[in-house]
Amino acid sequence: MKTFFNLIFGLVLVLGFVACSDEEVTPLKETVWVESRWVVENCDDPNDEFVEESGCTNDYCYKVIFGETTVEFIESDMEGTYSSSTEYTEANGTITIEGNAIRYEIRGNRMLWFFSDENDPCDVYLEFTAQ
Repeated sequence: MKTFFNLIFGLVLVLGFVACSDEEVTPLKETVWVESRWVVENCDDPNDEFVEESGCTNDYCYKVIFGETTVEFIESDMEGTYSSSTEYTEANGTITIEGNAIRYEIRGNRMLWFFSDENDPCDVYLEFTAQ
């Protein structure tokens, strides 16, 4: 009987850690994603690493909104707002837009677009934040 209770206690403990570590994930579709920063990290030469904070300012803002089959790009600057849309597909952590495959991950309220692979000297990604 003691072994049974130890097993139940261990299971509750493990499930508690899993439940506490899970962030709520923002869905890809129908979310307004705002460009927040470019990151170049884990470089062979650390001098090549940088983070460029972008986000929305009075001067510039870049947003992406995924629908069921189309993605809309909205760019605002001091002269106005411009938008365009095109079809996309999404499967297995990859978004394909106009033949260009972009590996992505959603981490909580952040979406990362990866532009490097294992052969590149740095990890390069664009980070968006859900609005």
